[in-house]
Amino acid sequence: MPATYTLMPERKLVYTKVYGPVNEKDFMSHVDSMTGYFHQNHLDETWRQLIFLDEVAYVGKDAVSLIRQLVLLNPWPVTCKRVIASKNKYFFGLARIYQQLADPEHQGVEVVSTLEAAEIILSDLKAI
Repeated sequence: MPATYTLMPERKLVYTKVYGPVNEKDFMSHVDSMTGYFHQNHLDETWRQLIFLDEVAYVGKDAVSLIRQLVLLNPWPVTCKRVIASKNKYFFGLARIYQQLADPEHQGVEVVSTLEAAEIILSDLKAI
């Protein structure tokens, strides 16, 4: 699957890396996994997420429609720090669309162009 994640309990961090060509099914599978972790109490409002998009090659036909779905299905509580990082201008732009569509009262997310900037936002995250 072109979206992998690592749970880092010592940092209360989910590191998500998306790569290659991805489609709606790939993203929905990831959302389902995160939702399951919250329902099983493996994740809670103290966890954080870093989403790294630099290695994405292609997102299916209707990226904006997919982003709308992801906003609606987001399982992360607003108290969780979440950062999307991508140097690629296209995917950075898609991440900004996600950020703009998200209700800031219900899902806080930052969008940056580098892992270093993401590390600052997530404060105690060491280089990955």
